[in-house]
Amino acid sequence: MKLRMLKTTTGSEDGVTIKTFLEGGVYDIEPDLANVFQNQMFVAEPEIKPVIETPEDNMQFEKPKVSYKTVTLKDKPKKWIGLQIRPLGGNGVLTVTGIGKGGAVILGNGKEIHYSAIRKGWVIH
Repeated sequence: MKLRMLKTTTGSEDGVTIKTFLEGGVYDIEPDLANVFQNQMFVAEPEIKPVIETPEDNMQFEKPKVSYKTVTLKDKPKKWIGLQIRPLGGNGVLTVTGIGKGGAVILGNGKEIHYSAIRKGWVIH
């Protein structure tokens, strides 16, 4: 029986050999001696390994149903022309109508935005 010693104590499991069981140590002790340490001398307690649960173990997450895919734009912005995109958290859908200078993408509303910003926070609609 595995016990954790609460106090340094000597004892014999076989009636001949005397051992020292150190405070804080965990020992696999013969049941008769374990009973004495636990129930008569009160110098040991059963070793109970803590059960560590993470909140994720008991929680079930439902994947959101999304009808769009995240823009993973490995292609060059020239291939984006005609894509309908919208900002994450935004409502308006815009169409990419052209490519400007210096990495700018021209949107259907006439505004330009750098393509790296689109890669980070926009989705294809």
